[in-house]
Amino acid sequence: MCRMFGYTGNSMDDVRKLYYSLREASRNDIIGAKYGYSNHSDGYGVVIYGMDNLFYFRSRKPVYDEEIPLPEFTGKIYAVFHALNAHDKELVTPVFEHPFMESNGESVIFMAHNGVVDKDSIMGKLGIHGIYNDTEAALAYINEKGIESVDDLEKYTVSSLNLIILAIGKSSRSGTIYYKNFYRGTGREDYLKMYTAPMPGGIAVISSTLMEYGVSGAVPVNGTGLIKLENE
Repeated sequence: MCRMFGYTGNSMDDVRKLYYSLREASRNDIIGAKYGYSNHSDGYGVVIYGMDNLFYFRSRKPVYDEEIPLPEFTGKIYAVFHALNAHDKELVTPVFEHPFMESNGESVIFMAHNGVVDKDSIMGKLGIHGIYNDTEAALAYINEKGIESVDDLEKYTVSSLNLIILAIGKSSRSGTIYYKNFYRGTGREDYLKMYTAPMPGGIAVISSTLMEYGVSGAVPVNGTGLIKLENE
């Protein structure tokens, strides 16, 4: 299980504040500790996009042990950050850190995921072989079948399908952040529920633990479908 956030707005100060909250939530996951996820030490990844810049970084080190200087962006900013507590510890390398990236003729897609999906069934459906992380296989499905296919992945979900996606149009060059909050069973809603939070320069979608570390005013995500994160 993992902690993550997505952001749409105009302020790198917002992104830095969220980054700090993610680092502290990953160091000491107050909510996750009740379910065996006291920290998220299996690496992290970052993607930030603006019209003139794209920053993409993944590391095997714990997010709370390695603070990277974030580049400055101006204008509209789209960001996805993810800290990992890996389901499959054999795949803990920078290559398998979220967000994963795929590309097709229309767009470039980055995706971060909290939860577990049945990667063998997804790979069989796509006819692909080799070494895949389950999120990587899920993104391959979306890349092949389109962003509107995200809800199809519910049938392959083992625990949760909590997603944050950055899609960048190759022609328009515009970015869109999407999120989805779907999980099975009851009893861990305080951990699996995602929230949207107003920020001074934009809006964020966050894992619940970030509310324990400085992100205020958050409200629960409404619904389980794929939703655009829009800054009104």
